[in-house]
Amino acid sequence: MSSMHLIFELSGDHPDLAHAEALAVLNRSSCDPSLIHQGELWSSFEVSQLPPFPILGMTQAAYQVLEGPFSSPDELLSSLRSDPPSFPDGTFVVRSAHFDDTEIEGSQEFQATVGEVFYDLGRKVSVKDPDIILTVITTKEGTFLSLLVHSRDKEDFMKRHVKNRPFFSPVSLHPKIARAFINVLYRPGETVVDPFCGTGGFLLEAASMDISAWGIDLDPDMVDGSKQNLGHLEYDTTKVLEGDAENISTFLPDLVGKAVIVTDPPYGRSSYTGGQTILELYERCLLAFKDFVGPKGRVGIILPDEASIRQAEAIYELELMVPVRAHRSLTRHLCVFSHRQEGP
Repeated sequence: MSSMHLIFELSGDHPDLAHAEALAVLNRSSCDPSLIHQGELWSSFEVSQLPPFPILGMTQAAYQVLEGPFSSPDELLSSLRSDPPSFPDGTFVVRSAHFDDTEIEGSQEFQATVGEVFYDLGRKVSVKDPDIILTVITTKEGTFLSLLVHSRDKEDFMKRHVKNRPFFSPVSLHPKIARAFINVLYRPGETVVDPFCGTGGFLLEAASMDISAWGIDLDPDMVDGSKQNLGHLEYDTTKVLEGDAENISTFLPDLVGKAVIVTDPPYGRSSYTGGQTILELYERCLLAFKDFVGPKGRVGIILPDEASIRQAEAIYELELMVPVRAHRSLTRHLCVFSHRQEGP
């Protein structure tokens, strides 16, 4: 089986989450990924096939490497002139991307020089509307010629942005972060369940990826709000229930052991918790979630501080933790937990 080399341009605000998402999607898409390099804002993998790129939330762009790495742009150019690679039919343009502070001096002129190599072979150039975008990528690991195979559709995410929902909360996650968190956790055949669904951010992202999802919330206003947001985009509004997250197995008995939890529980003093303290709420629900997902299941939960993370670690094994700054004085933690493996 032939393999290919992919370079992922990661979102600059949360690159660790972006890398984890890319790796998770490659794994569940039967791409047999092998990590080549993980940089600050880029990752590269050897894969057996292209993944379904549009579902990625935190990948800005993805490139299929045609040539490289070379030690310098001049070495790349020399190789192209002596043995130019083939690429799909259609008009083309040459652009550039750079990582690790390696921008080519005179990059536009270099792009034009690379373009001349293929123009001289009879390929047609289209600057405004090309069929193919060739990209010269420079990194500390070398210089590459690549084919752009994915660019994130920002307009699609904006359809589900908090400011474009009929019912919203100002602390809602950005859709790209919600989607990335789902992608890190989801495995084929599972149902996504958000037992603190709030305004329905995770439900919206799951629906947009054709993943079955259920939501639960103790606050009837949030239940109604989630349904409004789902209905606004013509998604199913029947899978949002009013109730206590602790009773998740009672609400959804057919999903016990068949679901993944992805949730953002209340964390502030003004949050609706049914009269409990935040840590009391977490304690009860974390135990209920463990029973619900079963011994092979996972729980993705956004926690506000070290105390709540330690509380969860007393029950689960922490697989991944990514801090996400909500605003200047608040950092929240996207955590992935699994059942703790007991010793012999």
